[in-house]
Amino acid sequence: MKKNKKILSVIMVFTILLSSVACSTKSQDTPSSDTPATESVSAPDAQTKAQSNAQAHSNPEYTIRYAFTSPQNSQVGKIAEGFKERVETLSDGRITVEMYPDAQLGDKAANLESVRTGELEMCDASASDMSGYNGRWSVFSFPYMYNDSREMLDVVRSDAVFTMLDSDTTAAGFKIITFADFGSRNVFANKAVQTPADAKGIKIRVMNDPILAKTMELMGFSAISLGWSEVYTAMQQGTIDALEQNEALCADNMLFEVANTYSYTEQFRIPGIQYMSTKFYDNLPEDLQKAVIQAGIENEESIYQWFPEYNQKSIDVLKENGVTFVDVDKDSFIQATEPIKDYYFSLNTTPADAQELYDAMIAARSAIRNK
Repeated sequence: MKKNKKILSVIMVFTILLSSVACSTKSQDTPSSDTPATESVSAPDAQTKAQSNAQAHSNPEYTIRYAFTSPQNSQVGKIAEGFKERVETLSDGRITVEMYPDAQLGDKAANLESVRTGELEMCDASASDMSGYNGRWSVFSFPYMYNDSREMLDVVRSDAVFTMLDSDTTAAGFKIITFADFGSRNVFANKAVQTPADAKGIKIRVMNDPILAKTMELMGFSAISLGWSEVYTAMQQGTIDALEQNEALCADNMLFEVANTYSYTEQFRIPGIQYMSTKFYDNLPEDLQKAVIQAGIENEESIYQWFPEYNQKSIDVLKENGVTFVDVDKDSFIQATEPIKDYYFSLNTTPADAQELYDAMIAARSAIRNK
């Protein structure tokens, strides 16, 4: 009996070994090392590469937290999405962008300070907002400087001007990524403002720049500095009677609920800027720094292309919600604001190098107009 069991065990082991060899032989579809390569052999390599790329996108090396005060579904949100798409693609997924709209991380001033200290990687603000860190940037608050947005963008990107701006922001802890076209800024109130006399007694919200505020006062208004995230409530409560902004941001932020008359005063063309923390930027490898800059420049030109249509749709939204658009006596406002430059350059607080920046901007503008 014991002998029979031993024989049976040997037979079972032998059977298992044969089965194993057969299965192994059946599963070997890969050719031997001396088999010529075919197109089908490269398929696993392609799949592996795709998986590696997908893994890189799901496991980025760097995260940019990008804060702004407007809603996600807005001009500012579209600008942020354009940068996100481009930088994530150009970096092959090594950089990812997280967006924080609706002032989730604070108003513009708070976001700028967080970017400066490196607590936040990126934010949206205007060129005039930088005057809090370098006083000569108040030249962006000079009225009626440019004929159109193309002229403005070409001036700030001209070699001499951009070199100064880049040096200023870098010294303050910021890196300029994109200049954004926001069109012209106009008065949005509950009455038409067609001349400086119409502006008398109207409390208007302005950005936190003393020259911008002084300009609006010369136009006849009483200027009140407020963060953008406070504007809707301030209009609702009567803290202010008006604001000055482009059509797109007025529609995006539903300001047609608190104002009904848009007057085309066109006093400012101030570029929006995507600011990045130099602490973050300087720690990026050189190839990713190039990807960030390229993404910004590509996004900048894209904004210039899509903004006019976006702004027109915003005008349509405002009209659908009862907003009246009125033309003004622009020459009367131009004449009223002529003293602003002399006023600025006469101030003891005006930086000594402010004239140099202003002269470079005027020279660039003249070169553009003389082409």
